[in-house]
Amino acid sequence: MVDPKRHINILSPEERAFIEECDNEFAHRFTDLDEEFMAHCQRPSKPPPIVYPWNNRRGGGGGGGGDSTTDPAENASIMRNRSVSME
Repeated sequence: MVDPKRHINILSPEERAFIEECDNEFAHRFTDLDEEFMAHCQRPSKPPPIVYPWNNRRGGGGGGGGDSTTDPAENASIMRNRSVSME
């Protein structure tokens, strides 16, 4: 529970004057009345960057650990041959 006698939300007269000044100065910020903002909105947007090759498979990362073939039947055949030759 917060002590009601802490007075943490009481502003000095200078602070209240500053907040009122900011409210008046920025009352129309980011609205249709803000000329600088509207000029920014009228500019054409830049195209997104293109990163080539974006799907590069080389480099770090773990995983795998098996043979590089993707055919499960071929992998099974390779593993059978290895186990026979290791005996």
